[in-house]
Amino acid sequence: MKSFAIAIKKRLLADNASLLTLLLCALVAVVAVWHALDFSHDYDPEFPGLQRDHYSRYAPFAYRLAEPGDTLDLTTLYLSAAGLGLLAMLQMRPETRPAARAEKLARLTMLGICLAGFWIGSAPDPTMDGWHGLAWQAALRVSTPAWQRGAIIFVALALVCLILAPMLLQSGQWIKNQSYQHRLLFLIAALGFVWRLTNWPDPEPWGYWPRWAMIICMIVTLSAILARFRQAGKSGEITAISKKSSRRPAFVSALMAFVLIQAGYYIHWLHWPMARFKVVIPGQLYVSAMPSPYGLKLAHQRHQFKSIINLFNEDTPLRHRDFPAELQFANENGIKYIRAEGKNYGNSFIESTFQAANDPANWPVLVHCHGNMDRTPAWLGMYRFRYQGWGLAQVFAAIERHRGYRPKGGTTVLYCDLLPRLEPEKWAADPVAARLEDHGRGYCMPQPANVSAIANQKPESSRK
Repeated sequence: MKSFAIAIKKRLLADNASLLTLLLCALVAVVAVWHALDFSHDYDPEFPGLQRDHYSRYAPFAYRLAEPGDTLDLTTLYLSAAGLGLLAMLQMRPETRPAARAEKLARLTMLGICLAGFWIGSAPDPTMDGWHGLAWQAALRVSTPAWQRGAIIFVALALVCLILAPMLLQSGQWIKNQSYQHRLLFLIAALGFVWRLTNWPDPEPWGYWPRWAMIICMIVTLSAILARFRQAGKSGEITAISKKSSRRPAFVSALMAFVLIQAGYYIHWLHWPMARFKVVIPGQLYVSAMPSPYGLKLAHQRHQFKSIINLFNEDTPLRHRDFPAELQFANENGIKYIRAEGKNYGNSFIESTFQAANDPANWPVLVHCHGNMDRTPAWLGMYRFRYQGWGLAQVFAAIERHRGYRPKGGTTVLYCDLLPRLEPEKWAADPVAARLEDHGRGYCMPQPANVSAIANQKPESSRK
């Protein structure tokens, strides 16, 4: 038994690079678990003494990372672009003898994986605004034009052939010739790739674990590419060439990776034209951060907004730089523009926005502030509570998942001030309401014991 353990240890330590890759994959897995379990304890300087509970099963930041097009998808984009650049550098590298057939086939498989990673990272699915998108899933949607569906199917099949055909041509001999560590890494990469491609299984936080699995797959692929450089250096395959010619492949590789990332950003933007853009009710209600001029133009082409509600008071030194352009776009396209201005920025304004959002003459409506981090999520939570039958626990869970952190203390203050006036019976019946009032004691305006007595009372608070 002891000799068997020693033999296993020697095999594991035979290739330090493979061992380092395994350790890196394990570290990435630990980070993923940590983000899912470590609940945020962010400090709110505006309301330092106000307690804020958690309503999600896992840490809010994990739900934020799990969203299509967020950090994890972009990380896949960066890693795949780096891999494609390194493969190009590997091909341009001067060698004393050409690569063996098995090595060429292995490089083709890695090329296919990097191209697939680039596609997955730059074309997040599902799209944030209901567009059919450019991901492989778009081939399954009836909304995708026929010619585009055909092109996507062709590209998907080509990538599948590029990944699998080299291995089939070798009849699995290349895998059999690999060390124990390399075969283990190959299995990890394959499982991660398939997991991300199918998104199954997909335990909560939904979409989170498959995206981390794809990152691990790309790390293993990059490690395999870098191993080619190390092996060539040890075996002396690289010819003695001038510094100028040795720098050229590195420059071309870096330039290629940069161009690919920029192209990925553009494809990503097509899927997410406005920051934090989300569909609340298709054809009726949408939310986002302050849109850029080009993002607003693209989103308007897809959804034909009739109204825009800006929850941020732009008559302050904090006016957004894109506000004049948005106002001009609304005027030029006949879009009704409702905004907070002057003294019209209290509870009466919020009530007027609810009326505007529920008026079919204004649909589709786009509601936004500057970052869609505080004002818009809080507004949407009240809308869901009042008109869509959501409980306060659901509302707060949705806000923290969207933000990636607990809702700011101002949300508790706003809800305790306004919701008992707008929906006194629902507020009194919700089990979370009493806890919010307890947390907000000293910050919120006092409410009468019988909140139903003020059901028709005009809102007076001017809190944000």
